[in-house]
Amino acid sequence: MEDGVKTIKQEGVCMENRKYGQGWRKSDAGERFSKTPRQNNEAKQPPGNEPEKKAIQNFRDLKIWQLGKELVVETYKVTRGLPSEELYGLTTQMRRAAVSIPSNISEGHSRRATKDYQRFLNIAAGSCAELETQVEISLELGYLKEALCGDIMEKIDYERRMLRKLIGKLSENAILHPPSAIQSKERVPSPLQY
Repeated sequence: MEDGVKTIKQEGVCMENRKYGQGWRKSDAGERFSKTPRQNNEAKQPPGNEPEKKAIQNFRDLKIWQLGKELVVETYKVTRGLPSEELYGLTTQMRRAAVSIPSNISEGHSRRATKDYQRFLNIAAGSCAELETQVEISLELGYLKEALCGDIMEKIDYERRMLRKLIGKLSENAILHPPSAIQSKERVPSPLQY
Protein backbone atom coordinates (compact mmCIF):
# COMPACT_ATOMS: atom_id res chain seq x y z
CA MET A 1 0.00 0.00 0.00
CA GLU A 2 1.17 3.50 -0.70
CA ASP A 3 0.66 4.91 2.82
CA GLY A 4 3.24 2.52 4.31
CA VAL A 5 0.77 0.50 6.33
CA LYS A 6 1.70 -2.80 4.76
CA THR A 7 4.87 -3.96 2.99
CA ILE A 8 5.10 -7.33 1.30
CA LYS A 9 7.91 -7.73 -1.20
CA GLN A 10 7.31 -9.98 -4.17
CA GLU A 11 10.40 -12.09 -3.64
CA GLY A 12 9.24 -12.94 -0.13
CA VAL A 13 12.14 -11.21 1.61
CA CYS A 14 10.01 -9.08 3.88
CA MET A 15 6.57 -9.36 5.44
CA GLU A 16 6.00 -6.31 7.52
CA ASN A 17 3.04 -4.49 8.97
CA ARG A 18 4.22 -1.01 9.92
CA LYS A 19 0.86 -0.14 11.42
CA TYR A 20 1.84 -2.30 14.39
CA GLY A 21 5.60 -1.73 14.05
CA GLN A 22 6.59 -5.34 13.55
CA GLY A 23 6.91 -8.03 10.95
CA TRP A 24 8.95 -10.97 9.81
CA ARG A 25 12.11 -10.81 7.69
CA LYS A 26 14.16 -13.52 6.06
CA SER A 27 17.63 -13.70 7.52
CA ASP A 28 20.61 -13.07 5.27
CA ALA A 29 22.13 -16.43 6.15
CA GLY A 30 19.21 -18.72 5.56
CA GLU A 31 15.61 -19.32 4.78
CA ARG A 32 14.24 -18.57 8.28
CA PHE A 33 12.10 -15.60 9.16
CA SER A 34 12.84 -13.55 12.23
CA LYS A 35 10.90 -10.82 13.97
CA THR A 36 11.84 -7.32 12.88
CA PRO A 37 12.31 -4.52 15.40
CA ARG A 38 9.97 -1.57 15.55
CA GLN A 39 10.44 0.65 12.52
CA ASN A 40 9.62 3.94 14.19
CA ASN A 41 11.41 6.71 16.11
CA GLU A 42 10.88 5.00 19.47
CA ALA A 43 13.33 2.23 18.51
CA LYS A 44 16.07 4.74 17.65
CA GLN A 45 16.16 6.47 21.05
CA PRO A 46 19.09 5.84 23.39
CA PRO A 47 18.55 3.18 26.12
CA GLY A 48 18.39 5.74 28.96
CA ASN A 49 15.62 7.65 27.23
CA GLU A 50 13.11 4.85 26.75
CA PRO A 51 9.63 5.95 25.76
CA GLU A 52 6.70 5.34 28.05
CA LYS A 53 4.68 2.25 27.23
CA LYS A 54 1.23 3.08 25.97
CA ALA A 55 -1.68 1.66 27.90
CA ILE A 56 -3.58 -1.08 26.14
CA GLN A 57 -6.82 0.47 24.94
CA ASN A 58 -8.27 -2.57 23.16
CA PHE A 59 -7.29 -5.99 21.84
CA ARG A 60 -5.66 -4.48 18.72
CA ASP A 61 -2.88 -3.11 20.95
CA LEU A 62 -1.90 -6.63 22.04
CA LYS A 63 1.17 -7.98 20.23
CA ILE A 64 -0.16 -11.47 20.84
CA TRP A 65 -3.32 -10.62 18.83
CA GLN A 66 -1.27 -8.99 16.05
CA LEU A 67 0.89 -12.11 15.63
CA GLY A 68 -2.24 -14.28 15.71
CA LYS A 69 -3.68 -12.22 12.86
CA GLU A 70 -0.44 -12.62 10.90
CA LEU A 71 -0.74 -16.39 11.41
CA VAL A 72 -4.24 -16.30 9.92
CA VAL A 73 -3.06 -14.47 6.81
CA GLU A 74 -0.11 -16.81 6.37
CA THR A 75 -2.30 -19.89 6.90
CA TYR A 76 -4.73 -18.72 4.23
CA LYS A 77 -1.82 -18.19 1.81
CA VAL A 78 -0.37 -21.63 2.59
CA THR A 79 -3.69 -23.45 2.26
CA ARG A 80 -4.30 -22.01 -1.21
CA GLY A 81 -1.68 -24.49 -2.42
CA LEU A 82 -3.37 -27.56 -0.93
CA PRO A 83 -5.13 -29.95 -3.34
CA SER A 84 -8.78 -29.25 -4.10
CA GLU A 85 -9.83 -32.58 -2.56
CA GLU A 86 -8.67 -31.16 0.81
CA LEU A 87 -10.96 -28.14 0.56
CA TYR A 88 -13.39 -29.58 3.14
CA GLY A 89 -10.67 -31.41 5.05
CA LEU A 90 -7.30 -29.96 6.02
CA THR A 91 -7.83 -26.61 4.29
CA THR A 92 -10.95 -25.77 6.27
CA GLN A 93 -9.58 -27.18 9.54
CA MET A 94 -6.32 -25.24 9.27
CA ARG A 95 -8.12 -22.01 8.46
CA ARG A 96 -10.60 -22.43 11.31
CA ALA A 97 -7.84 -23.21 13.81
CA ALA A 98 -5.84 -20.17 12.67
CA VAL A 99 -8.84 -17.81 12.80
CA SER A 100 -9.68 -19.14 16.26
CA ILE A 101 -6.38 -17.85 17.71
CA PRO A 102 -6.82 -14.06 17.37
CA SER A 103 -10.62 -14.38 17.68
CA ASN A 104 -10.37 -15.97 21.13
CA ILE A 105 -7.70 -13.47 22.21
CA SER A 106 -9.95 -10.55 21.25
CA GLU A 107 -13.08 -12.08 22.77
CA GLY A 108 -11.29 -12.91 26.02
CA HIS A 109 -9.83 -9.42 26.23
CA SER A 110 -13.32 -7.99 25.89
CA ARG A 111 -14.53 -9.89 28.96
CA ARG A 112 -14.38 -8.17 32.31
CA ALA A 113 -13.41 -11.15 34.43
CA THR A 114 -9.82 -12.41 34.47
CA LYS A 115 -10.99 -16.03 34.64
CA ASP A 116 -12.93 -15.58 31.39
CA TYR A 117 -9.90 -13.98 29.75
CA GLN A 118 -7.70 -16.89 30.84
CA ARG A 119 -10.24 -19.40 29.54
CA PHE A 120 -10.26 -17.78 26.09
CA LEU A 121 -6.46 -17.58 26.08
CA ASN A 122 -6.34 -21.32 26.86
CA ILE A 123 -8.68 -21.98 23.93
CA ALA A 124 -6.36 -19.92 21.69
CA ALA A 125 -3.37 -21.97 22.91
CA GLY A 126 -5.29 -25.14 22.06
CA SER A 127 -5.94 -23.78 18.58
CA CYS A 128 -2.18 -23.23 18.20
CA ALA A 129 -1.58 -26.91 18.99
CA GLU A 130 -4.35 -27.89 16.57
CA LEU A 131 -2.85 -25.79 13.76
CA GLU A 132 0.62 -27.18 14.46
CA THR A 133 -0.71 -30.73 14.18
CA GLN A 134 -2.45 -29.97 10.90
CA VAL A 135 0.71 -28.39 9.45
CA GLU A 136 2.67 -31.54 10.39
CA ILE A 137 0.03 -33.75 8.74
CA SER A 138 0.17 -31.60 5.59
CA LEU A 139 3.94 -31.99 5.56
CA GLU A 140 3.78 -35.78 5.96
CA LEU A 141 1.22 -36.02 3.15
CA GLY A 142 3.55 -34.00 0.90
CA TYR A 143 1.15 -31.08 0.53
CA LEU A 144 3.56 -28.52 2.03
CA LYS A 145 7.31 -27.99 1.72
CA GLU A 146 9.52 -28.39 4.77
CA ALA A 147 10.93 -24.84 4.61
CA LEU A 148 7.42 -23.37 4.56
CA CYS A 149 6.33 -25.60 7.44
CA GLY A 150 9.35 -24.60 9.51
CA ASP A 151 8.52 -20.93 9.16
CA ILE A 152 4.89 -21.26 10.17
CA MET A 153 5.77 -23.70 12.99
CA GLU A 154 8.18 -21.15 14.50
CA LYS A 155 5.44 -18.52 14.51
CA ILE A 156 2.93 -20.93 16.04
CA ASP A 157 5.43 -21.89 18.75
CA TYR A 158 6.19 -18.24 19.50
CA GLU A 159 2.47 -17.45 19.70
CA ARG A 160 1.83 -20.37 22.06
CA ARG A 161 4.72 -19.34 24.34
CA MET A 162 3.37 -15.77 24.48
CA LEU A 163 -0.10 -17.11 25.32
CA ARG A 164 1.26 -19.30 28.13
CA LYS A 165 3.27 -16.40 29.55
CA LEU A 166 0.22 -14.09 29.50
CA ILE A 167 -1.95 -16.76 31.15
CA GLY A 168 0.74 -17.16 33.84
CA LYS A 169 0.95 -13.40 34.42
CA LEU A 170 -2.82 -13.13 34.74
CA SER A 171 -2.81 -15.98 37.29
CA GLU A 172 0.03 -14.34 39.19
CA ASN A 173 -1.79 -11.02 39.22
CA ALA A 174 -5.01 -12.66 40.44
CA ILE A 175 -3.14 -14.22 43.38
CA LEU A 176 -1.31 -11.00 44.31
CA HIS A 177 -4.32 -8.74 43.85
CA PRO A 178 -7.57 -10.62 44.51
CA PRO A 179 -10.76 -8.68 43.88
CA SER A 180 -12.28 -7.11 46.96
CA ALA A 181 -15.55 -8.37 48.39
CA ILE A 182 -17.31 -5.26 47.12
CA GLN A 183 -16.06 -5.81 43.56
CA SER A 184 -17.12 -9.46 43.69
CA LYS A 185 -20.63 -8.51 44.79
CA GLU A 186 -20.89 -5.91 42.04
CA ARG A 187 -19.89 -8.38 39.32
CA VAL A 188 -22.41 -11.08 40.19
CA PRO A 189 -25.93 -9.74 40.49
CA SER A 190 -27.84 -11.18 43.38
CA PRO A 191 -31.26 -12.76 42.83
CA LEU A 192 -34.16 -10.38 43.20
CA GLN A 193 -35.67 -10.39 46.66
CA TYR A 194 -39.32 -9.54 47.16
